[in-house]
Amino acid sequence: MTTDEVRAMCTRYGDVAAWSREAGYDGVQLGSANAKLLDQFLSPFYNRRRDEFGGSLERRASVLRLIREAVAERAGADFPCLVKVPAEVRVVAFVHHTTSTTP
Repeated sequence: MTTDEVRAMCTRYGDVAAWSREAGYDGVQLGSANAKLLDQFLSPFYNRRRDEFGGSLERRASVLRLIREAVAERAGADFPCLVKVPAEVRVVAFVHHTTSTTP
């Protein structure tokens, strides 16, 4: 995937979250385990990218931040967006959305 294609994918996640909210769902969960696409972004084993989505964990996980921003923009900042990650990925609080109202 090109960098532009990754960004378009993140935007599409936001669109789908908005549709989910319109359909009456209480939130969405991103599947990022079992070598699925998002897991491949997080994994240094699979992710050999040399752009903004490769390298450090923070850079590899930036795809999740962009998805969360797209969900907040299209479905609302209050719409829950959960991420299921494999236990071997050490995820820190890098996905916290800046428009969060929680202290």
